[in-house]
This record gives sequence, C-alpha cells and structure tokens, in this order.
Amino acid sequence: MEAVAICAWLVGRHVSGGCLMAHAEVCKGARLASLFLLFQDSKPRHTQQLAKSLGVARRTIQRDLLDLQGKPFYVPLVLENKAWRRI
Repeated sequence: MEAVAICAWLVGRHVSGGCLMAHAEVCKGARLASLFLLFQDSKPRHTQQLAKSLGVARRTIQRDLLDLQGKPFYVPLVLENKAWRRI
C-alpha cells in the first residue's frame, strides 16, 4: 500500500472533524513508514523520485529523510551522486 493510500485510510478511520494538524501528523507517519521500508535495501533513490511516488514536494522528502536519520529511527542514510541510500 503506498503512503498516499495509507494516509487516506488512516485519516478516514482515525481523524474526526477534518483536523488538519492530526491529518498532517498521520500523513507524515505514513510517509516515514514508507521511506523506512523503501530503505531496507541499499538501492540508491533520488529525492525527486521519492517525492513523486509519495505525492509530496521534494523539500518534504528532504525533511523526512533527515527525520529518519535521527531519533527514534536512526536509519543510516548517505547522499551519494544526488541519490540517498542506506549504509
């Protein structure tokens, strides 16, 4: 299930009244989970490709990748030749 579909499902099931803040938090959680799963191998991935596949801006993916590298995830990522990969 892709992040957009997960986000829509979670929002539909768990957010009442259309709370934008809760929606944003759920969507970010779904994106981080999707990115975490994508980086289980060491295949290089370009930020623009990730942004397109997850339906968000490139800058959003950049922030999400920084978040994945910190608490509580600690995913070891490196940027080489304009592509991210797991170390």
